[in-house]
Amino acid sequence: MLDELELLKAFREERNPVEVFNSHPWGFSRATFYRRLEKLRKQGLLDWRNGKARITERGERLLELFDSGFAGERSGALIDRDDKKPDTNFCIIESDRLKQLEGFIYIPYPSASYILKTLLLYAGIPTKGLSTNAEKFKALVKSDLKTNLAIDNFENSSRQTLVFLRELINAGKLEKVYVGVRD
Repeated sequence: MLDELELLKAFREERNPVEVFNSHPWGFSRATFYRRLEKLRKQGLLDWRNGKARITERGERLLELFDSGFAGERSGALIDRDDKKPDTNFCIIESDRLKQLEGFIYIPYPSASYILKTLLLYAGIPTKGLSTNAEKFKALVKSDLKTNLAIDNFENSSRQTLVFLRELINAGKLEKVYVGVRD
């Protein structure tokens, strides 16, 4: 998934795929490069015509999800192997390293209801009587919660989860969000 995001970023302007492959040390073969481009094209994230490729509107929106909501972020940044405490607000890291972070609430699966309930329990807000995610979200926004989240398996996030995370970030309840991906 990380390589695909980097590929999308490379095609924000219409470019020839051969030039893109030669201009960056991707760490995989040309055949793998083209397979990944084809995968992005089939998902509707990349438009490829007449030997030129360009990111689609849908691809731009996907990149915006990773780029929005944080001041001074480094989108798509990987933590260096020697760096134990990165200084970014949003970071994509390997799933294996996500559990090792200190000062973060670890979420094993990105379900909106699970994240909201965990944050409520962490803030000391009783969950009894809060049946919908909207009620849980309102209770969190009214609280004085400020925390950091580490979310594993982020590639499986639903749109609802992404919306709740964005709104919690905008409300100032989440200071840092690190996500783990398997691929």
